[in-house]
Amino acid sequence: MVDRPDYIVFRVPDGDGLLTVVAALEPGERGSFPWAKWYSESAPSGEFRKVPGGYARFAINDAVASTMIEAIGAGRSLPDQLIEQLPICWGPERRSYPSEYACGRRGAR
Repeated sequence: MVDRPDYIVFRVPDGDGLLTVVAALEPGERGSFPWAKWYSESAPSGEFRKVPGGYARFAINDAVASTMIEAIGAGRSLPDQLIEQLPICWGPERRSYPSEYACGRRGAR
């Protein structure tokens, strides 16, 4: 059995900028597009959404993810040096983006 991450982190387009997301994967069956609770500045308490394809490569340590979720919930900024290194994903909810998630490092499509 392949180990799956409990948390992933990435950025998604949001208006003219990018939104950082820490996602807590739901336990149980984890197919190609599992569900997760997304924590972000626009949803500090979390919201359930599907995760990007190839999500396992966005894994983050549980302790780091918990710290990031606490910071988001408290309205604190995350370190720019960390955010700049996160992959950017374009998702199916956005009509102007591809029908499946496409993710890349540093804005590459």
